[in-house]
Amino acid sequence: MCGACGGGPIASYYEGDVVQVSYPREGIGPETIALVISVRDDWGLELKFKDMSIRWFDWDHFTCTIAHPDFRIARVDPKRLNFPRDNNKSERTTNYQMTIGQGWLSNPCVLPGKRKHI
Repeated sequence: MCGACGGGPIASYYEGDVVQVSYPREGIGPETIALVISVRDDWGLELKFKDMSIRWFDWDHFTCTIAHPDFRIARVDPKRLNFPRDNNKSERTTNYQMTIGQGWLSNPCVLPGKRKHI
């Protein structure tokens, strides 16, 4: 551990922010754009990517450069986020991932969904 690792929100991101993320060891390239969909003191930052997948990043990613040396995140212009247009709401709710357990689980649980490749 680097000594800086700890819990709690240490990054000033808010729901609705558009961010550029890079985390090569997890397969997230340097030009990846995502939407912040929630910020939780206990779970960290929840991001939705263009393929509609959801990923959580706990606060250690923001503080511990020993454990996560290649993790990068920065707020960018919201115009850079272009989610695919899908007017079929019933398909959207059955085909995409969602997080459950907020309020009663100690860690996030993302329900798998069919991934839509863009």
